[in-house]
Amino acid sequence: ILNHSDRLMIKSMVGSDAAGIYSLAYSISTIMTMISTSIQNTLNPWIYKQIKVKNFQAIAKVAYIILAVVAFANYLLICFAPEVIYFFAPAAYHQAVYVIPPVAMGCYFLFMYCLFADFELYQAKTTYMMIASVISAGLNLVLNYLFIPTFGYIAAAYTTLACYIIYTSLHYLFMRRICKRVYDNVKVYDMRIILLITGIFLACGFFTMSLYERVYVRYAIVLITAG
Repeated sequence: ILNHSDRLMIKSMVGSDAAGIYSLAYSISTIMTMISTSIQNTLNPWIYKQIKVKNFQAIAKVAYIILAVVAFANYLLICFAPEVIYFFAPAAYHQAVYVIPPVAMGCYFLFMYCLFADFELYQAKTTYMMIASVISAGLNLVLNYLFIPTFGYIAAAYTTLACYIIYTSLHYLFMRRICKRVYDNVKVYDMRIILLITGIFLACGFFTMSLYERVYVRYAIVLITAG
């Protein structure tokens, strides 16, 4: 939904060419969304079973591992974004490389929110889902209106990332509310661990993006990280 509204606003404020570049980068980045969705669809039944028996410790242990895997997968996309763009698009679209990092980071937060939203879905609190969606979508429109005219289509990627962070944060707060009311205020996740994984991912992602013009340095960092 955010991608569709972004494209429409970019087209009206900047032009069709910019909207096309943004759409290309967004489409490439959604490869990670598809992978994350597949992981989540596999994980959901197991999480619901653990919620039913109140085995929250098991949920947390698996969540940390999977979250780190998703972060690393999105980091790899950020690392090789220039090569992916050069392979799929002509030279006129190569600026799209700078859209991929914030969108890939947004994909990471979309996976993270599911870890919190599973508690809402298990308790059938669909109102919480609606509230988070309306707030995030509305904020996205406002931020795009403010920043796209000044910073161009790349701003839309960052406004979307900001909205996904807020969207995830809202679902965390709703999960905590459910846990207080239903599960004796249990703290399912240690947020220090989640914030550590998130902080490392974001820092590495932005740092790697700054090395897009220094190919060999970027490759060396990828090899060191993988090792």
